[in-house]
Amino acid sequence: SLPEAGSNASSVAENGLWGSKGAMTRGQHYTFEGHLLRRREGLLALRMDGGGTWQLDAPRKMLPLIGQRMKVSGTRAGFDLIDVSGFAPA
Repeated sequence: SLPEAGSNASSVAENGLWGSKGAMTRGQHYTFEGHLLRRREGLLALRMDGGGTWQLDAPRKMLPLIGQRMKVSGTRAGFDLIDVSGFAPA
């Protein structure tokens, strides 16, 4: 979570939540594993084993794979959005 006002934000940056140390920046390519879901909004999402969910800008051919464990690769396009470039069963 983000630090509250008045907290030591510099230690957060040093621990990799902000800045370049371990940060997941937009435009970078990543690969994730998890379960493919369909959100209420009709979007696909990947629920990670360790918690958290990524929204997926994905091709329609992924629709029959909903509910399966998948490996998804793509570029981070937003706060929680991945522009999918590849996928396969995990």
